[in-house]
Amino acid sequence: MSGNPEKMQLWNVRKRVALLLVLALATPVLAARQEQKKGVIIPDAERIYSDVSTRIRATSEGASWEIPLPNGQAWIILKRSLQRLGVSVTESDSDTPQLLTEWITWGYDPASQTAQSKRPHFGSMGTMELHKFRFTLIKGSTDESTEIRVSDITYLKKVDIAPDSEYSWMEWRDTSPQAGAAFTFGRRLQGTYQAAMSLQSVSVVPQPVITLLPPEPVLAAPPTQIIIPAIAPPVAKVPHAPTPVQAAVPKKARLTTLAPIPESKPAATTVARTDAGLLASFPLEKTWDALLHALQELNIDTETVDRTQRVIVTRWIDANYDAKNQQLQFGSTGDSGWAFNWSGAGPQHHRFKLTVTDAGEGKTLVRARHTASQERVDQTPDSSQTLLVWENRETNPDVATAFLRRLRIIANY
Repeated sequence: MSGNPEKMQLWNVRKRVALLLVLALATPVLAARQEQKKGVIIPDAERIYSDVSTRIRATSEGASWEIPLPNGQAWIILKRSLQRLGVSVTESDSDTPQLLTEWITWGYDPASQTAQSKRPHFGSMGTMELHKFRFTLIKGSTDESTEIRVSDITYLKKVDIAPDSEYSWMEWRDTSPQAGAAFTFGRRLQGTYQAAMSLQSVSVVPQPVITLLPPEPVLAAPPTQIIIPAIAPPVAKVPHAPTPVQAAVPKKARLTTLAPIPESKPAATTVARTDAGLLASFPLEKTWDALLHALQELNIDTETVDRTQRVIVTRWIDANYDAKNQQLQFGSTGDSGWAFNWSGAGPQHHRFKLTVTDAGEGKTLVRARHTASQERVDQTPDSSQTLLVWENRETNPDVATAFLRRLRIIANY
């Protein structure tokens, strides 16, 4: 064929035609491949202490969730729990309140009846299933009970539209909703919800709060009416019996009501929340012993344990705070040798002060204060050598809340 120019020209024409056909067929596939849809990644559930419980069961449409709270309070905690997981919702204004979530990365396996939410990383494409869930508020059997139904309304799955090709051409396809996906997502949300029910944020002021009453307005004293007896002109003396002299009785002064002068009031001062609180449903002594056991279970070293004052001060705890998921991730106590983690942030360690007080009615309040925080940074980022030092960071009450959430305070351990 190298010696025949006509055959060479015909061969080149055929190659060009074949290339044009491949491009024409691949155009919609490329468009499909360029379509981008992202869902919220749900973090794995942590072991969270909760002294309250809710009941969730599977239904043909998804799940039915029974919560021992009034309708309004149960609905507010539901929105907070979804927000804690980073899920945005759209609330309807109909007679029956509903919440519609955004796209959530949630892969449900009907065989094992489990679900996962994984990010794509090196060597894995992650979870390639997206769902939108709907939460509907149903009035419970009593005023102190609420039912919330969870259903899967939209389900997208990423499939390979050219499985026989040597390349993967992925496209999102609409699929029938999965009731099991709604049930597993409700069960995943259940732990976060119950933690929000039992964990109460407490605003603590370092000094006793003194309520200053506004000073009473000083009323101007009414003008005193001074009565000056008139001096009568002299007259001729007429002999008569002496008349007793009567003291002049002053008349009551006429008061005029004046418009009160507006008083200047101090501007309202917002006290920043410094502590977090956990309300335990057992007495003081049992709560104290359970708290010590929970710290020991997490291998947390303490600097001060004052049983008389019910105060515990921890040493430095190696843990990184995840602000997005509001979680405290405990690390190894040893030096890993790495200056930064995969997100570019340096290792952190924190210190806390725990106080235990009697809350009455057989309950106990455990308060946690974030007293110190440090992050390890590189002082010579432009140098070939790495010089790591600890730098102080501002304390954050959210870190104290996350620390309390990790403690497994159980009276009958």
